[in-house]
Amino acid sequence: MVVQAGTETVRFGRILFLSVAVMIVLAVAAVAVLPSVLDWNRYRGTLELLAGDALGRPVTIAGPVSLSILPEPMLTASRVRVDGGEDGTRILVAELRLRVALMPLLSGRVDASELTLRQPDLRLPWPPRLGLPFATPPWLAALSARIEDGTIEAGGLSLTHVNATLTAGRGSEALVLSGTAAMGASLWQLSLRLGDPEQDGNAPIAANLSGADAAAGIAASLAGVLQPDGHIRGHVVIEGPDLSRLMEAPPLPFHADGTILTGSEAVRLTDLALRLGGASVIGSGVLALAPGLRLNLALSAVDAVPLDPWLTVLRTGGESRLPVGLTLDASRATLARGLLQDVRLAAVFAPGGAQIGAFQAILPGGARFAAEGQLALAQGPASGPVQGPTSGNAQSGHVAQSNGAAWQFVGTAHLDAPALDTTAHWLEAAAPGVVPRLAPRLLRAADLSARVTIDTSRIALEDIAGTFNQSHVGGGLSLGLGGTPAISAGLTLDRLDLRPWLSWWQSETLPLAMLPRLFAGMAIELRLSAGQATLGETTLSNLNLDAATEGGQVILRRLDAAIDGMHVIASGALGNGGVMTAGQLALTGPGTAAAAALLPAPFGPALRHLQAPISLDATAAGAPNALHLSLNATLGDLRVTAEPVVNLRSGDWQGPVTLRHPGAAELMVATGLPDPTPWLGPGSFSLIGQIAGGAAAWTIEDFRLIAGTLTASGSLHLSLDPEGPTISGAIRANALPVPVPAPNGRELLPLALLTGWRGNVRFAAGKVLAGPHPLLGNAEGRVSAGDGVVSLEVTGNPPGGGTMTTVLGVDTRAEVPRFRLGAAFGDVRLAGGVFHMPLDLSSGTVSGTLGFTGEGYGPAALLATLSGSAELTGENGTVTGFSLGGVRAVMAGQGVDAGHGLDKALGGGTSMFYRIVLEAKGNAGRFTLEKAVLSGDDGTIRASGNVDLPDGTEDLRLALASLPAGSPEIILRLAGSISTPQRLIEMTDALDWLAKKNQGKTGH
Repeated sequence: MVVQAGTETVRFGRILFLSVAVMIVLAVAAVAVLPSVLDWNRYRGTLELLAGDALGRPVTIAGPVSLSILPEPMLTASRVRVDGGEDGTRILVAELRLRVALMPLLSGRVDASELTLRQPDLRLPWPPRLGLPFATPPWLAALSARIEDGTIEAGGLSLTHVNATLTAGRGSEALVLSGTAAMGASLWQLSLRLGDPEQDGNAPIAANLSGADAAAGIAASLAGVLQPDGHIRGHVVIEGPDLSRLMEAPPLPFHADGTILTGSEAVRLTDLALRLGGASVIGSGVLALAPGLRLNLALSAVDAVPLDPWLTVLRTGGESRLPVGLTLDASRATLARGLLQDVRLAAVFAPGGAQIGAFQAILPGGARFAAEGQLALAQGPASGPVQGPTSGNAQSGHVAQSNGAAWQFVGTAHLDAPALDTTAHWLEAAAPGVVPRLAPRLLRAADLSARVTIDTSRIALEDIAGTFNQSHVGGGLSLGLGGTPAISAGLTLDRLDLRPWLSWWQSETLPLAMLPRLFAGMAIELRLSAGQATLGETTLSNLNLDAATEGGQVILRRLDAAIDGMHVIASGALGNGGVMTAGQLALTGPGTAAAAALLPAPFGPALRHLQAPISLDATAAGAPNALHLSLNATLGDLRVTAEPVVNLRSGDWQGPVTLRHPGAAELMVATGLPDPTPWLGPGSFSLIGQIAGGAAAWTIEDFRLIAGTLTASGSLHLSLDPEGPTISGAIRANALPVPVPAPNGRELLPLALLTGWRGNVRFAAGKVLAGPHPLLGNAEGRVSAGDGVVSLEVTGNPPGGGTMTTVLGVDTRAEVPRFRLGAAFGDVRLAGGVFHMPLDLSSGTVSGTLGFTGEGYGPAALLATLSGSAELTGENGTVTGFSLGGVRAVMAGQGVDAGHGLDKALGGGTSMFYRIVLEAKGNAGRFTLEKAVLSGDDGTIRASGNVDLPDGTEDLRLALASLPAGSPEIILRLAGSISTPQRLIEMTDALDWLAKKNQGKTGH
């Protein structure tokens, strides 16, 4: 029985244990299953009352209500809305969760201990009221709310992805908020503590922010009070190692602190001290809250502000997420290694752009710069035309393109640069490689205004107006700032001085072949129009230039200008290595003055006198060391053709040249020379030769020259020395006509042609002519020049035989040119008159010397100053002008009509002599016969007297002694004009002697 009883006890215990276990399992199952099958929406009203008590606002639950038991009892309500009331508060919650006690809940009572808001959207009023939008419910000693992935907006400030704990009513703290939130793209650790109001009604408030991720290292703090009116007053500090982590700015360390005062519409910052990198800035600011956030700053720089980092941000497309109005004054700033002074900026920066109300600065070189406009984000390709010249053939240029999103400034600017070269040199830092190639030292001054477009790839100036290098200028200009510098310009100027630019080119010793290399890697479009351009004394009118660089070539599309009435058009292309293609030049004009200005003496002066219509057509092609030219020119009736090959590197050229003119005399007269017809004769002009030249010398080989009666050939070399041109060579002529000026001619001798020459030219001629009269045969000689002295030496055979050497020299160094003439002749057989005067030597063999000097600019002056002496001896010849034989016959006759016979004999005829001696000396054109004796079979003549060459008069006394023994002399006087002298015969003694002689014969 005992055993049975024990067994029953054990069995009962097992049954009881199993029953309890089953009940426990059933209870747990009921707890797990019942929440999902029971209708918890019956607690909706209770939950709305509980949440409303917690939040101090009416709460509406629009979604389902559910309960989860595990891991802890939790009532969940979806789509919860909190009534905002009159203060504008709005709370929308995706899901509201309350942690509750299970047993009270099973008994029908909700006992909440924690509130969780998932994805709440909280919009709180601004300014905040003193106190909370949350009331402390009787079932909670203090509010404790957990916010998960929420959004909070207050006074324009938006916090997203908020994960924080919000507690209230604990101790002396009315509100504590701590957790993380995102502002923009940055994540921040935040904390906010609001204390209970003190006796003055102010509640202490403290807030701290510290950045994470992209904003790591940035911290901000606020310490102040919340006033009863909802305004906050305190001290704010924000600092960090890199400002670019906070905003689109340079990566500079920063520190800012100041006093903050919030209002219903704005937050004011006073006593603001800001340090960016090494620059200190002071000022104030206002953060406007309505209708949207906007920060206005008024700053004054204490130190020099570096602007380069900020310029880099703009170039790379920086954007302000918060509208910022900025007024900045800086006495000094640095940009591109240059110092800017008196910088002032007034601008509004906003998402997508900025409005620059004013930017002013004094740039390096004392240039005053001012600009205003709009800085915006360009979303696509940016391009636009540059306004071109309004006259001529220039067209509108085009600027480079900027692809992708980038900042773009559009506005107006004004630059007053008195030392533009200094300013341009500084700008090289902004546009590397461009400004030096534009020769900044040639940019003297500018005062310009323009519409400006600037983006990351270009600077474009349109509607340019003002002065440049003291010339009014208009048009447009674009400067590319990308990897390939690009310049596009269409400019109109009223004046342009070309001399400084050419001087720069020469000083840089840049050959033409270097031009493509100079602009290699650059894209240039240049259209230039100038009303007047000057090059020294040469003036170009209506200059139009259209040029470009393309594919490694410098292309001159068209150069069009008028030069002193001449019209010039040029075009062509210069490629790699300086190879020229399609080069063309056309020149037409009524005269040659402009072309003469480009040529050295004596070609320039000669061409200047050739006032005849001019035309030139030229083509060019080839490499710099072998540029092939084809030239066809006309100067009035003068035709010039040439096909030279030019070496631009050395300046040398060579090729055939032909000159033709229908009248040689007309051509010489047209070049300013006296009419050569009397001595050169009629006929055409032609010159054919192989000419080689360069900067320092010209040579014409194997030339053939025909000019009137002159036919010559030979070779000449002309050196263009700094002291003057030097000529050398040899000429051979069949007949060489030479000018013999009229003794009393009033024309000036062409002495200017002799000035400045040096050299030595030898010549030979079959005969030398003075007009139609031969002077010498088989002549050889040379013309030499140097140090202002020109001399002619010639030796040859006079027409009748014998030899003659003549030296003629001109000294142009004296104040008045001095002439020297010397001659020596021997055994010269005369054939015809020598002087072609009434009294002349007509035949015989003569020898002698002469030497004369004189000075002046023409024949008359030379005769008036002629001085020197002459000696002549002769034999077996005749003298024309009287008949000594006739005198002898009269004196030997019977005296019948002796007077008439003497008149006839002394009025003309010829006289034979077997010897003649003449010696004369003169001074200032007045010559005296020192000795004059003529001896012949018919008698002897002794002459004396003088000849006045300037007056053209003579006073000679010829004493004739005939052979009859004892006969007296008969005197023949020649007085008056040399060409037509009066003849006076003194024959009284002779007649008396004849009478006595005849009487004696009669008486006998």
